[in-house]
Amino acid sequence: MGRYLEKGGGEFDANELVQVWALGHLQIVGEAARGLSRGFRATHPEVPWPEVIAFRKLAVREFFGIDLQEAWDCAVND
Repeated sequence: MGRYLEKGGGEFDANELVQVWALGHLQIVGEAARGLSRGFRATHPEVPWPEVIAFRKLAVREFFGIDLQEAWDCAVND
C-alpha cells in the first residue's frame, strides 16, 4: 500500500482521501483473505487470518468509527 503511506503518518492524519484510500485497501485485503481456502490459510499460520478478516468486517460496518491510529498501524506494520 506504498505510495500514499510512504509520505508518513502526518499526511495520513491530515488527508482524508489518504485515510479513505488506506481503509478501502484494508477492506480489499480482508475480503481477499476471507475468500482463501481454510487449507491455504492453515499452511500460513504466521498470518493472523482471523484478525485480518475481522478488521475488514469492522471497517465495513463501523467505517466512520474506525480508530485512525489503529488503521495507520495496521496499514504500515501488518
